[in-house]
Amino acid sequence: MRALLIAVILLVVPAPAYPQGNPLAGPEIVRAAGAGDIDAVRGELLRGVSPNTTTVHGVTGLIAAAKGGHVDVAKAFIRFKVRLNAKDPQGNTALHWAARMNRPRFSRVILRAGADANAIDKFGTTPLMRAAQNGNVEIVELLLRGGAKTDATDYSGRSAADFARISRRPDIVRRLQSAN
Repeated sequence: MRALLIAVILLVVPAPAYPQGNPLAGPEIVRAAGAGDIDAVRGELLRGVSPNTTTVHGVTGLIAAAKGGHVDVAKAFIRFKVRLNAKDPQGNTALHWAARMNRPRFSRVILRAGADANAIDKFGTTPLMRAAQNGNVEIVELLLRGGAKTDATDYSGRSAADFARISRRPDIVRRLQSAN
């Protein structure tokens, strides 16, 4: 009898609408943000969809837009009061992703709107550490002007200068040291 009940439930209850492998699967606003489809994002926002909507994988529209560097999408979300420092399951904010993906224009826009330059992910890594690791001098400068702390360390004890050293970026190491 119990097996029959389980079989009936499996047949009647629909499977989740989100494919498990795609972190952008799910809400249209997040998919559109990741694709840089500003018209679709605006349409969703004007219909009342929250700018803070996430996928089942915890990805917000702003984080999806950061990965692609979609500045217009970020501006639309900001106008609708997006949570700038929302984190994905690994603790990354949109600013972490912008630094990781080398998106200086995106970084500038969200920093000006109030994104936290010292946000930490689940490893204690900051956006400045990601920018230093990737060798992006422009984002390093933006983050320093945005109040990023050069003496912060991740949970392994590494600073942004250490990340720059590992990536063989002596120019960034010198800049970080001069910011102290």
